[in-house]
Amino acid sequence: MSRLCLVLALATVGLPATGAVDKQKNDAALKKGVEFLKQHLNETAHGTGVPALVGLAMLEGDVPKTDPAIVSITRALREGGPGETKTYNLALSVLFLDKHNDPNDVPLIQLLGARLIVGQTNFGGWGYNCFPEVPAAEQARLASALRPTGAGGLHPEAAAILRLGRAGNAASEGGDDNSNTQFGLIGTWVAQRRGVPASPAITAVDTRFLRTQSPTDHGWSYNASTSGASSTPAMTCAGLLGLAVGKANDEARKAGRKLVGEGNPKPKAKEDDDPFYNPPARNEKPKKEEEAEDDPEEDDQPKKKPLTIRDMAIERALQALGRVLKQGSGGASAGTRGGVDDLYFLWSLERVAVAYGLDTIGDVDWYEWGTKSLLATQGADGSWPGGNDGTVVNTAFAVLFLKKSNLVADLTRQINGKIKDPGNGELRGSRGGPLAIAAFGRKIDVNTDGAPDPTSPNVGKVRGLSEADRIANGLLAKQSDTKWDGKLKAVRDGKGGQNTAGLAQAIPLLPDKRMIEARAALADRLTRMTAATLKAMLADRDAELRRAACLAVAMKDEKSLTLDLIDRVTDIDDIVVRATRASLKAMFNKDLGPPTGSNDERKRIALDEWKSWYTREGPKP
Repeated sequence: MSRLCLVLALATVGLPATGAVDKQKNDAALKKGVEFLKQHLNETAHGTGVPALVGLAMLEGDVPKTDPAIVSITRALREGGPGETKTYNLALSVLFLDKHNDPNDVPLIQLLGARLIVGQTNFGGWGYNCFPEVPAAEQARLASALRPTGAGGLHPEAAAILRLGRAGNAASEGGDDNSNTQFGLIGTWVAQRRGVPASPAITAVDTRFLRTQSPTDHGWSYNASTSGASSTPAMTCAGLLGLAVGKANDEARKAGRKLVGEGNPKPKAKEDDDPFYNPPARNEKPKKEEEAEDDPEEDDQPKKKPLTIRDMAIERALQALGRVLKQGSGGASAGTRGGVDDLYFLWSLERVAVAYGLDTIGDVDWYEWGTKSLLATQGADGSWPGGNDGTVVNTAFAVLFLKKSNLVADLTRQINGKIKDPGNGELRGSRGGPLAIAAFGRKIDVNTDGAPDPTSPNVGKVRGLSEADRIANGLLAKQSDTKWDGKLKAVRDGKGGQNTAGLAQAIPLLPDKRMIEARAALADRLTRMTAATLKAMLADRDAELRRAACLAVAMKDEKSLTLDLIDRVTDIDDIVVRATRASLKAMFNKDLGPPTGSNDERKRIALDEWKSWYTREGPKP
């Protein structure tokens, strides 16, 4: 059946349907799809990736591990795994072997997961290649060495790759994209539960997607940029998956759970790096600036628990995805990855929905929406033909969708119920039109047509640029202290928002001493900003920018932003909370908390205390 038929079928199910999915027809379609895959194994090629995807669909479709087709795929992955270096293939092999669940495969899973981790780029993503080509002799050695040690823990061969790190891997210095990144992320998450320490890699993905969400349509594009590229539904699913793992990590830490594969927690910040012990020095004579007029409107919203930066990003993206389903536009454009069949989008949609535990997205039953189109477009031989990925891959995507496959059930357990379908209503805390997005209860203006308000400070206008990436790469490169000092000074003093964005991107990836210096440089740089720009940065998606903005407010003694600064007391990131507390203490010689490491309830108590103080004694506008 043609791609046009699939587009038309999807277009007819854009609105929520009243009838339930026909289970009998659904089961029959699944069975036919699985049988087609079993009969067309000889059409799988391109390394281990496609066989792994097909095998995964079969296992999810209840094909037993003893079936000859599964035995054949398992043998191929075990033989080809030691030589695998490409992101898609590494990730899909990890997913299949994890689902196959043979303890003897854990060393190979760990090896593949380690290659994924060292192949991650400096910007938290993945490109097509993760690792240098592995010579045949080394593949043979690894095949012999990858045996369970009996001691548990990380296999020595995987540990050796992790010691290599990104610095020793040229693949990590190349470009990346959000399609490879979502596969790299899923593979890394699954490898983590098999004992590979992956928390820093997962945090980097979370940061990547927080930084690069479109300020206009609230989705993500194929390339990690907020400018010059349109968001697509499939890549918006990739962004939502990235934020899901970030939220799961946060929930684990809040509950005091140690993440699988995670080593000892990082030591607490030294006093010379903690702004509370070294409050920001004020500039005696800040440079003159043209002040933007603050919003005089009082916050008249009823009190509700404020959204975190990440939860706001998730709600915005879910609403964007809901609009796709409502409009019935899932067809040719929905799976766009630069021109990819829409079944790629359907599997992306399914992964997000089951990961978050959502029955609806945008008030649309996503499963019924997709299933109706699949049942209408399945070929007589059980396949779903067409698309750039080919009939076999398309059919595997369809089977995984129909089966509601959840490859990250452990992630779902950590965030299930934490995120609700926002439907099509306004986000919590918004004022005015539906796109007036609140940041911790404070407004960031955008026009109702979705374009950024040109009169409002918008950090999104300067982030995601290739120039910012170049600047960050320059700071992250191996270099002498003299060269480092010169580059840091040039970025600190240079004109243009790309310097701000590049410096913020680099900070989390720098070694300790240089991280401290870069943080100081960023705060110093922000003292040149207007109050209106600082106000926007205090609510930015990037924790390093929020931290620096807090310190800059105190360094400038910018009392007009006192309420905005107080709002940061409930920030999700402790580095921002510490900076907020330090800045308020420096400006007003007051310390009302919250203590370092406070939970949400303690932060809210401190917020109420600070606001009560402000009402009684705070500076008046």
